[in-house]
Amino acid sequence: STHLTALGLEVAIPYLAGFLHLPFECTDAKFNRLTAEQIHYRTLQYLRDWLVQLTDVSPVVWVVEDTHWLDDASSKLLQYLCQTVEHSPVLFLFSRRSGYEQVAEAAHGIELEKQVEQRYSPVFRQMDVKPLSKEVSHSLLSHFLGGRKLLPSDFDRVLESAAGNPLYLREMVQFTAVSPNMEEVPPSVERLIL
Repeated sequence: STHLTALGLEVAIPYLAGFLHLPFECTDAKFNRLTAEQIHYRTLQYLRDWLVQLTDVSPVVWVVEDTHWLDDASSKLLQYLCQTVEHSPVLFLFSRRSGYEQVAEAAHGIELEKQVEQRYSPVFRQMDVKPLSKEVSHSLLSHFLGGRKLLPSDFDRVLESAAGNPLYLREMVQFTAVSPNMEEVPPSVERLIL
């Protein structure tokens, strides 16, 4: 709340607290009489206002990871923010893993990409990041492990399963800190990490 007050957005506190599901009891009778639609609309406006206020201090980079898991409301929120801060120094970075284009759950993220690409084609850039090479993956896995050791078979299994994905390597190293036996990694955990 101190941050919003410093930006002159103290009126946004109950809206953004609700948006973030933070415990906040609003005593403002006017706010408490608003309908859900009114609160939703004003929350969007205050998010936009907050973002624009931040750009008065310095340019802003808004990173959204794994857009292939976006729900409809999040996709619409991001489309709204892109549209309403179009002339502000905001860079939106959306990342998604390739191979999810045909997955039903990815529809909202794919739609966001299409909308942003069509609307902002002069400034839209898509970059495909290739998987890490086996040598780089090996080096990165060793770095993540630090002084810890894996059995050569486990080390190779992680490299093979990661298929050049640095995030998978990192998650598997974190898993091995809790359970050093790679044979105990349940397939459901592997699917989740992937």
